[in-house]
This record gives sequence, structure tokens and C-alpha cells, in this order.
Amino acid sequence: ASLVAEKILAALMRSILHEGVELQAGASIGLALFPADAADGEQLLERADAAMYRVKQAGGSGWERWSDEPVSELTPHVPDPTSVSTSETEQDAAHRARS
Repeated sequence: ASLVAEKILAALMRSILHEGVELQAGASIGLALFPADAADGEQLLERADAAMYRVKQAGGSGWERWSDEPVSELTPHVPDPTSVSTSETEQDAAHRARS
């Protein structure tokens, strides 16, 4: 899940040029995994939402997995837009090798 969040953020954070203006987007992503983080779908969405708001409180454009740790102890993951390429990653290659 974290690899997908990193890829989404890196893709969004790449600058694009539109009519002579450089534009850059970002996103705040909250992750919660079933069944590790929640007992049902409603709780899963609530916890992913809480994780997303922690990212927003820290300035946005990052991801965080649900944790019941105090907010002051968490640091959202903010990827370097050049760190995740649109080409094949090592995990993609490993997954294909297992298939």
C-alpha cells in the first residue's frame, strides 16, 4: 500500500507546464489496512480518513498509515518526486518474477 501511495504522490508532484505556467499538484493520502487496522469497512474508512487528516495537519502532500500513536510522534511520508519513476520499480520486477 505504501508503494502505491508513493507512486501516486510522485506522479502528482511532477511539475507540468501549462500555457507558460508551471503547475504542481499534491495529495494527502491516509492508509488503513484490513484486518490489521480495522474490524470492518466503516472503521477502515474512519481510520484512513484520520490518517489523511494527520497528513493535512502536517502540511499536506504526503501519506500516513493509521496509527493510534499521538499525532506529535508521527511524521507523514513525503516523497521526493524524482524518487519514484514511472518505469519499472524493483518491487514490480520482483512481483513479475514470482508470477
